[in-house]
Amino acid sequence: MPLPYRRVIQMAAATRDYFPGHHEPSYAQAQGVENIYLNTMFYHGLLDRYVLEWSGPAAFLQRRRMHMKVPIVAGDTAVLDGCVLSTDIADGEGQVEVQVEVKNGAGVVCCPATLWLLLPLTTVP
Repeated sequence: MPLPYRRVIQMAAATRDYFPGHHEPSYAQAQGVENIYLNTMFYHGLLDRYVLEWSGPAAFLQRRRMHMKVPIVAGDTAVLDGCVLSTDIADGEGQVEVQVEVKNGAGVVCCPATLWLLLPLTTVP
């Protein structure tokens, strides 16, 4: 996902996150970051969308654990990669644990995450 300057600002404004690091380059640079950077809610939405588009509309996102390690800045790209860690059946539902990495354009892992989904069991005729 390309992240031009305008998109980074729009995402912060859409979530009413007016922390200066998300829209003021001088503030971000004073923090040691080269440019404005994505906010936490962007990562929440990106991760959720990634696993829910993979799993389908009947899936329920039960839990998410993520760690923001390195900021992704305006002008960079967000790249996602994921894999299934485990599957189980309990209480009549499928349970899936998924590991996802959000990387920047250089391939540096910026936000590793683990998400847990509940999936309805389907009956095969």
